[in-house]
Amino acid sequence: MRNKSFLLVAAALLTAGAATAQTQTSPNARPTNQVRQVDPARMVYSNTQLGQTTRAMAIDNQSYVSQVGGSNFGVVDQSGDRQVADMVQVSGPGTVLGNDAYQTQNNGAGPNGNGVRGRNDAYAAQYGQNNYADQLQSGALNVATTLQGRNGALRTDNYSVQEQAGSSNYGYVTQESSRNFAHQSQTSSANTLNGGGLAASNNDNGNFAITMQGGGAAAGANGSDGQWSQTVQNGQNNRAIVSQDH
Repeated sequence: MRNKSFLLVAAALLTAGAATAQTQTSPNARPTNQVRQVDPARMVYSNTQLGQTTRAMAIDNQSYVSQVGGSNFGVVDQSGDRQVADMVQVSGPGTVLGNDAYQTQNNGAGPNGNGVRGRNDAYAAQYGQNNYADQLQSGALNVATTLQGRNGALRTDNYSVQEQAGSSNYGYVTQESSRNFAHQSQTSSANTLNGGGLAASNNDNGNFAITMQGGGAAAGANGSDGQWSQTVQNGQNNRAIVSQDH
């Protein structure tokens, strides 16, 4: 699971230049989900029929969700360490309202076998337009990946939110075509009171965020237009790359 994400990192580094991220003490408020009026009953996901399996070893959950069509709603909520969540949503080019994907991964009540809380992997792929993806992670060494759009499309109006609290996390967002919105927020912590993480003396305590937007057909001078990106990083040793019109 992590291999495909790290391959994306390598590809991004070849096509974009690294920028030194400055600490922003008062970032913009987290954006709303395209002003969508979502049924509150769909926002609360629970299953009282099946209890969590008792395991002697560290929690290791794995989830895969695939939805085809428009106006689908997917929610994955995982609590623990070393979790994997994959969500694939495919909508047609004429869909008025696209799909919604929510993935939340919280580190468990205690450290896993190697003493690091986290190591979760969230992957969301949405093909089509008017999609919304929301990924929240806490802990250390997490990977969040969002792929949105339709290659060669004029515009897709997709919306991505990634928020990671902890240390040594990696967030990657790629949005094809035009008029897309991306928000990435990473808060590095050096103690277990703020989302887990590595020791304050560890030089790898920072986070890495990549946003890539563009690639649309005949929109703007270079095939891209109307992109919006916000990257906010708090902590130390952070890195950020933003590429618009890739």
